[in-house]
Amino acid sequence: MDAVNDINETLESLGFAQLLLAFGFLMSYALAMSGLLGPTGSRRAWVVTAVSAVGFSALTTPWFHGALLMALALVGLGLFIVAVWLVGALLAPTRDRRAQGIEAAESQQTFESTRPALRLEGAAAPEERAAFWRFGRKPAQAPTPSAFE
Repeated sequence: MDAVNDINETLESLGFAQLLLAFGFLMSYALAMSGLLGPTGSRRAWVVTAVSAVGFSALTTPWFHGALLMALALVGLGLFIVAVWLVGALLAPTRDRRAQGIEAAESQQTFESTRPALRLEGAAAPEERAAFWRFGRKPAQAPTPSAFE
């Protein structure tokens, strides 16, 4: 129990810089693991994670309590992810409901594809509009609605 008391004293003595580094560690770890930022962003998030963890451990007296707290934070995040996954698995719709949902979505797409679309004279093709936003080319002249004339 003496080790738990030591870690409790370490937690009580954390300063603003240590709390900021711990926050940076947790947030950048979550971003790095999620893949939300893409490959380059994930690498940068991993660097921020490592720097935050090392900085937190360096500012904590004794340093190994800081390292232990970082490890416990990772375990806590892992347990949270497992809990969310279990709740999602328990509350997820059954396969029959999912199949019905897929069939409903497919019938909606069929309806959307058979519905007549409003055509605009002189409208730029979707590829031309996409090229404008990617490469800065001017789109075709402004469309004039033919359905309303």
